[in-house]
Amino acid sequence: MTDYSTIKLISTIFQIYNLLLFSRILSSWFPVNRSNQLYRLLYQLTEPILGPFRDIFHRFGLLSSGIDFSPIAALFVLNAIEKMIISFLR
Repeated sequence: MTDYSTIKLISTIFQIYNLLLFSRILSSWFPVNRSNQLYRLLYQLTEPILGPFRDIFHRFGLLSSGIDFSPIAALFVLNAIEKMIISFLR
């Protein structure tokens, strides 16, 4: 695989995961059947990233405001990781 195709693959994987995170964010705004298989899959794919951020915010008392900032932090960190990986490959 060329460097360009590797970079494109990595970028695509991160874009798909970002879409999953956005889907998870949107699902929290609407009444969703939490036992739905599609929602459970979305939860299983995104919780390994969101869980640690939620724990960090909980330790610092930032979840008491009622707003969960873990998806925003996860998106920023994932974006930084993607850029770092791509910069190493160039």
